[in-house]
Amino acid sequence: MKKLNKIYLAIPYSKMDGELSFNLANEVMISLLNAGHNVFSPITHTHPLVRLGVRGDWKFWKQVDLEFIDWTDEMVVIIPPDTDKITGIELLETSVGVQAEIKYCKEQGKDVKYFDYNTKIFIKIPELVSEE
Repeated sequence: MKKLNKIYLAIPYSKMDGELSFNLANEVMISLLNAGHNVFSPITHTHPLVRLGVRGDWKFWKQVDLEFIDWTDEMVVIIPPDTDKITGIELLETSVGVQAEIKYCKEQGKDVKYFDYNTKIFIKIPELVSEE
């Protein structure tokens, strides 16, 4: 049996509309699954729990998310569509959770890829994690 590439799929959540984040994550996750990858999407997993009343910020979800990053081979970060108030890149830059996930993934020596939702392609972008 072929070993599947394990991907952690990241997208901002609290800095954007939760339903939109959920829908975009699900769409990209399905695409990656159909391409033969094994994908964990924390937003796909947790958004239904939020709907049921589970509340938590990054501190609440951090341990769970970092353990899934340990499980994965790489991370794919979705660059969400621009809004009239903020660009997709700015959403990534201001997302505490996504920034922490990227930093942790890189510290573990794993690749981080950026998927531009607008163009549906992987792109290279400047470093998004500050060196603080």
